[in-house]
Amino acid sequence: AEAPTASDLPRRGGRIAIAAVAALAPLVAIAVYVKVGSPQFPDQPFAKRLQTWRAADPASLTPEQMAAVLELVAQQRPNDPQVFYYLARAQMAENDSYSAIRSLERSIDLDPRNADLWTTLAEADMAQAGSDDVPADAVKAFQHAAQIDPAAPTPRYYLARAQIAGGDVAGGLAAWRALDRDLPPSDPRRQALDQDIAVVAQTHALPRAAVAQAGPAPGQQAFIRSMVAALAARLQAQPNDPEGWARLIRSYAVLGDTADHDAALARARALFKDRPGDLSRIDQASTGPQ
Repeated sequence: AEAPTASDLPRRGGRIAIAAVAALAPLVAIAVYVKVGSPQFPDQPFAKRLQTWRAADPASLTPEQMAAVLELVAQQRPNDPQVFYYLARAQMAENDSYSAIRSLERSIDLDPRNADLWTTLAEADMAQAGSDDVPADAVKAFQHAAQIDPAAPTPRYYLARAQIAGGDVAGGLAAWRALDRDLPPSDPRRQALDQDIAVVAQTHALPRAAVAQAGPAPGQQAFIRSMVAALAARLQAQPNDPEGWARLIRSYAVLGDTADHDAALARARALFKDRPGDLSRIDQASTGPQ
C-alpha cells in the first residue's frame, strides 16, 4: 500500500500551546548537524551569534538558540527528515507550536513510514484541541502510526480513549486491558492506565485527565537528554575528539547518570592514554561540570 504522508491530514493553523514531547525514534547524532564548542555567547550580530551557537555544545543551548541553528541546518539539508524532527522539538520547547507542526509535517513527508512522527503529530493535534478529547485529526494520525507499528503504546491508548468517547465503552476497555497486559510490570504508565480502566469500568465515562499517556513526561530535561545522547552517538562514530568526550563526561555528571559517566570516562581514558594533554583534559572533566 502507498505510504501516507502529512498531506493526508488537514493543514493546521494558528499558534497553539504545545509542550515539548519526549524522545521518539532512536536518536542519531545531532552533532552531525550541530558542531559542539563553548557555551559562552558574547553580544554580537545575529549571524555571528548563530555561528557561535552552531559551534556550541547542544546541551548548553536554549530551545530558541537550538531552533535557530536547526533552521539553518534545515536549509542546508532540506531532504533530511531527522533535521526537521529535531527542529520541531526545539520549536515545541520554545512554544512556537505553529512552526513545530509545519516541521513535523515536513519530516513526515520525507519519512512517511515513521510511526513515531505520526504519533508526535497526533499529540500536537490533541494539544491544539486544548482538552482531553482526541480530535479527528489526532485519531487519523494515531491510526497511521498504529498501521505502521501496531504494538506502539501511545496510539493504542488514545485510539481506545477515542472509542470510549465515541460510545464504544466495551471496545475501548478491551483495548486498554490488552495494552495493560502488554506493558512490562515495571512500566510506570501501568498504574495510571489501571486507574483509568477502573474509573471507566465503574462509571462508563472517561476520566477527564488523560493521565495515562504512554510515553515519558515531556519537557526541557528530555530535550537536554536527547542532545547528550546525540553527542554520545557522534563520539561512538567519530571518537577522536577529546573535547567532545570532556563535554559528554561533564554532561553525564550534570544529569546524574553515574553509569554512563563512568563508561564514557573509561572509554575516553583508553582512547587518549598515550596523549597526556588530552588525557589531562578528560580527567579534569571527570571531576564534574565546569
